[in-house]
Amino acid sequence: MLSLELRSPEAITVLAGTITMTPGTVSCDLSADGRSLLVHCLDAPDAEEAVRQMKERYEDRLRRSSRDRIRPAVRLRLPPRSRCCSTCGGCARPALMDRVLAVDTMVINIIALIVLAGIHERSTIFFEAALLFAMFGFISTVAYCRFILRGDVIE
Repeated sequence: MLSLELRSPEAITVLAGTITMTPGTVSCDLSADGRSLLVHCLDAPDAEEAVRQMKERYEDRLRRSSRDRIRPAVRLRLPPRSRCCSTCGGCARPALMDRVLAVDTMVINIIALIVLAGIHERSTIFFEAALLFAMFGFISTVAYCRFILRGDVIE
C-alpha cells in the first residue's frame, strides 16, 4: 500500500496512471478514503524500498509541480523553463531505464492514437495495425531491456 499525500482526484489519477505505465507495476485499488493506493509490483524484493522509490520518483515530483492543483483541462502551451527544471529536479540527464520507459510510453500513446483513428474512420484495419504495433513495441522493449541488463539479446 502506498500512502498518499495528494488529495485531489485529478492528481491521484495522474499518479495511478504513471505507476501503471511503469513496466512491472499496476495500480490496483484506491482506498475508500482516498489516502492509500494498492500497487502490485512484479519484481520488488523490498516492499518498503519500492514504496519509497514510487513516492520519491512520482508523488513528490507531481506534488511539487502541481501543488496538488492539477486541473482536468488540457494545457496546450509549454511551461516556462524554470518550471520545467523545478519539476524534474534540475537539468540532470535521465537514467537509461527512464529513457526506455519514455519510449515505451510513447509506443502506448501511438497505439491509442491508432485506435482512436480506427474509431473515427470506422475501420477495423486500424485495430489490426494497433495490435501489430503493440506486439512490435513489446518485443523491442523486452529486447532492449535484456540488452541493457545482460549485454546481449540472444543467449
